Amino acid sequence: MLGRLDGAQVGSSGRGAKPQVQPTNPNAVNEFYNGLLKCLNRGWPAAIAAAGYEFHQPAMAVVFATFNTPCGKSAPYVSFYCSSDETIYLRGDEILISNRDYGPIGASWWASHVGTHEYGHYVQQLTGMMTAYQNLYAAAPDQAAKDQLERRLELQASCLGHVFLTANRRTYPITAQMRSDWGWQIIKIPNHGSEANQRYWINRAVQLKRPGACNTWAAPAAQVS
Repeated sequence: MLGRLDGAQVGSSGRGAKPQVQPTNPNAVNEFYNGLLKCLNRGWPAAIAAAGYEFHQPAMAVVFATFNTPCGKSAPYVSFYCSSDETIYLRGDEILISNRDYGPIGASWWASHVGTHEYGHYVQQLTGMMTAYQNLYAAAPDQAAKDQLERRLELQASCLGHVFLTANRRTYPITAQMRSDWGWQIIKIPNHGSEANQRYWINRAVQLKRPGACNTWAAPAAQVS
């Protein structure tokens, strides 16, 4: 299902890809995410165009309370992408909790992981994968099949997010040791896959450095559990 995006390369966002502000208060979280969005909007268009798709920028909202969207009511501390209005909804309160528990560096990396993951869903929409997923989901014979499709979608989004971070590794210098130490940087929601498989797809992104690393749709069931 990865199609023409398979051979594309994600570009660098240039100097200063990582937002310099530390997300330690609501205003700083908002500034961090807006800076990250600008970087993502610089890094992805060439890959989207090279794959033969048209790029346009998504909307983004950073919020700190429950709210309603065309995709339904938000859950506490859960960021998400809504395909109905092409908007990335980012919960700032989860970053403040991360700052409380892990400090400003941990909060910065968690915001980076969440922000690039949700943007990965937008890439899926631009390239037709979101629509294909929705069609497969509607036709799935049972809940177990639907759940597996959802995990494939979510694991791919994390992989795509880390393809971007790796392409910008000069300003996002995440080492293997840092990934090991920050084992809490896994989205602990069942439909996002097991911790082991989240690490597997993130590591593929880091090692292969291209969207083609993220073909969760062709992976065996064990790698998307």
